[in-house]
Amino acid sequence: MNEKTTPKRIGVIACCGEEIPEGTLTRAVVRILMEELKPEETATICLPLFIAGDEQERTFAQSFPTITLDGCEKRCAQIGTEKYSHTVAWALVIPDIIKALHLDMKGTREEFEPDLARAVAEQVARRIEELQRKGG
Repeated sequence: MNEKTTPKRIGVIACCGEEIPEGTLTRAVVRILMEELKPEETATICLPLFIAGDEQERTFAQSFPTITLDGCEKRCAQIGTEKYSHTVAWALVIPDIIKALHLDMKGTREEFEPDLARAVAEQVARRIEELQRKGG
């Protein structure tokens, strides 16, 4: 790959929806991406800090491609990112990914099937690879 066209990092912004299991799942997916699947290629942005005006978070989102991962159709991560930065590279919604994988969301907001988080993280990792191939 051409070094000039491959972004060094992709920002992944998870939703903050703790009231639904899918919101908690977004954060588990980001951890798997950052710790196991794509540790050199990903960085997370703290959505509450970003929305509150943290300059470092906003600068990163403006300088690097970002993917939002929302737990529901409200798309708070996507809307917040686009309001204070720019259009996101990918806007992903957990129920859509789960449906495409022909899986079910089982569990509570405190505990869900660990294999589900891994399966979703693998799908997001594929999107990161697509984004890198396109050059951001």
